[in-house]
Amino acid sequence: MSILSRREAIKKVALIVGGSLVLPDILKAWGNLTIENPDFRFDLADEQLIADIAEQIVPATSTPGAKAAGTDKFIQKMVADCYEPADRDAFMKGLAGVDAYAKKNFGGKGFSACTAAQQVEILKYFEKEYHADKSGKPWWGKIKDLTVTGFFTSEIGCEQVLRYEAVPGRYDGALPYKKGDKAWVN
Repeated sequence: MSILSRREAIKKVALIVGGSLVLPDILKAWGNLTIENPDFRFDLADEQLIADIAEQIVPATSTPGAKAAGTDKFIQKMVADCYEPADRDAFMKGLAGVDAYAKKNFGGKGFSACTAAQQVEILKYFEKEYHADKSGKPWWGKIKDLTVTGFFTSEIGCEQVLRYEAVPGRYDGALPYKKGDKAWVN
């Protein structure tokens, strides 16, 4: 069981594609995933935690998941180089909260040491908390958004999950669609 089904993820990508004003900046981030902020660095545990959370949000199925797409590096780049310090601090506090919750409820194991089923249970808790009180958990919405955005703007997301056409042809408003077809991305 995953936190975000493929169908839900594809619905969200439609919103992402609609945000074409920010797309060029997102694609630029994929061009250089080296963090340029000299005042901020993730430690190895945080990098692993981000990768594991992203993989539970967009897991590998018949197509590669978030880890294979490098979504964790995209998230790190966006948080380190694009977030204001207060937002970055809130994000990092949220990550620490995931590990603290895991340790408290799963025998002292951090999130990354938990089984996949335990990780899903932990993230379901944060999803429930986020919807109960969004003002206290904005980082959860941000990591989900960054994961979906990063995945569907990656080469793997565009070419293996969506139908990608680098140079789109003519507009066809009556393009045949069969249930289960991949969504288009240009």
